[in-house]
Amino acid sequence: MSCTIRQRKRSAIRAVCRANASLAFFVAKDKELAAGGAPPLQYTIVKPAERVLGVEGGGTKTAWVLVKAVAGGVDPGSQWTILEQGKLPPSNFRLTAAERLRTIFAELPKQIDRAGVFLAGCGTEEDRRVLRQICLEIWPKAKIVTGSDRDSGLAAALDHSDGI
Repeated sequence: MSCTIRQRKRSAIRAVCRANASLAFFVAKDKELAAGGAPPLQYTIVKPAERVLGVEGGGTKTAWVLVKAVAGGVDPGSQWTILEQGKLPPSNFRLTAAERLRTIFAELPKQIDRAGVFLAGCGTEEDRRVLRQICLEIWPKAKIVTGSDRDSGLAAALDHSDGI
């Protein structure tokens, strides 16, 4: 099941799913900008039993949570069972070498359907592209969304609302 939301500004508005109160992650994917109008946003409701990994990294730690979507909520995909969670060494995108990021991510669960990976210092589209490529090396079959820790913090603050 999917829904389309009209975007009110050119900056990205993303649908958000929250694993818990302290760590949010995106399961959204932007469509290409529509010619002559505001770009729509397409997002997919997470299916029951999908395993979703949320990762948020910075200069002091990398916090992560693995959840499984549970059927039966008011909104499909809105209820989660936490399967695992933990903390790993720091993973600031600007201060941590790509090889070190691969080593850190290799310690995370491998059997996932989706991942939202948000690191401090991952601020540009090129940064997101590079981070996504690193993630695809670890989780080649997963749907990956990347961004900055600012994005995940804002997502947590907005809960399921439209945003910016």
